Parts: sequence; C-alpha cells; structure tokens
Amino acid sequence: AVRYTHQEEEPGTQTVRVFGDAAVVTAKLRVAGTRGEKSFDRTLWFSDTYVKTPQGWKYVFGQSSLPLPKR
Repeated sequence: AVRYTHQEEEPGTQTVRVFGDAAVVTAKLRVAGTRGEKSFDRTLWFSDTYVKTPQGWKYVFGQSSLPLPKR
C-alpha cells in the first residue's frame, strides 16, 4: 500500500492548455511517502487530461514522468 505524506506542485510550473473540449494540465510535483515499509521522496512532472462534457469538466487521464535527478 502507498501512503502519501507530501504532495505539492512547485510554484510557477503549472500550465493549462485548452484544445476545444479537452484540456491538459502539467506541473512539476514533489511527492513523498511510504510504500510498505520503504519511504520515498521524489520530484516528477505530471500531466492530467480533462474533457468538457454537458455535466462539466471530467478527468480522463493522468501520467507522470520517472523521478527527476536530485538537484
């Protein structure tokens, strides 16, 4: 089981691009937590895709990069 203890976008990295009835949100994200008894703390890029429906915007797809190199 994965338990997140920290999830925060890096300020100034979020972009939203709208293409008709679809929108893609991207940002750099720091996540930390545990998987089982092993802890993790990493930074990655993510993108989330939404589509506009008669009921409003719906989340349809998300993906993330591999962990970025430590600074």
